[in-house]
Amino acid sequence: MLRFGIVKSFEKTVHSIIPQNMRRFWPKSRCDSQSSCAEKSRELIKIIIRDIESRNKTIRAEENDHNDDCEEGGDDDEDLGGGYQQDSKQIPYISKECRRDIFTFLDKCSDGRGSENDCYLSRHKCSVIALMTIEEALMQVQMGIVCDFHIQEQLVKIFEGLHMHLSNNSNFFPTIDIPRVAERLELKKLQYTGRGMEYLSLLSKQRRNNRS
Repeated sequence: MLRFGIVKSFEKTVHSIIPQNMRRFWPKSRCDSQSSCAEKSRELIKIIIRDIESRNKTIRAEENDHNDDCEEGGDDDEDLGGGYQQDSKQIPYISKECRRDIFTFLDKCSDGRGSENDCYLSRHKCSVIALMTIEEALMQVQMGIVCDFHIQEQLVKIFEGLHMHLSNNSNFFPTIDIPRVAERLELKKLQYTGRGMEYLSLLSKQRRNNRS
C-alpha cells in the first residue's frame, strides 16, 4: 500500500512539471535505466547539447562583431547565428548539420551484437525505434538530470519537433510489412528497452510458431 502511494505521488509530481502539450508524447513505460534505449538516449541528448552550445557561442561572437561594426559605422548584419537560424519551425534551435547527425544516429541506434545495420529508418522507413529513443530522451530531460533549465527548455522543444516530424511524416511508418523483419523488430523493441523476460517469452513463442 505504501509503495502504491509513492508511485502515485511520483506520477503526480511528474505531471506537474511536464507541459500539457508534451504529455501526448509520454511513453507508456520507461526504458530500463541500463538498457540500450536509455544509453542511446543519453548519447542523443549530448549530440544536441553540443550543437546548442556551439550555436550559442557562434551567436555571441557574431553579435560582438556586429556591435563592433556598428560602432565603426559598418553595415548592419541581419544574418546573425552563423547559419544556425531556425530554418525549420518544426525542429528549432539546431543546425542542419546536427539534424543530419541526429537522423544518422537514430538510424543506427538499435545496432548491436548480431544485428548490425538494422537501419530501420533508411532501409525500412520504420520510425518505431527512433521514436522510442526520442521519448526516453525527453523523459530524461524532463526529469532535469542532464542540463540546466535554459538548455532543458530548448531540448524539450527539439524533441517535441523530432517526435512530430517522425510521427507525421508520410515517409515513415510504425510497422514493417515484411513478416520476418517485423518479427525481428518486435524482439528488437523488447531487447532495446531492456525487457529481458518479455523478450525471452516472445522469442520462444516465435520459435514455436516457426516450427509448426
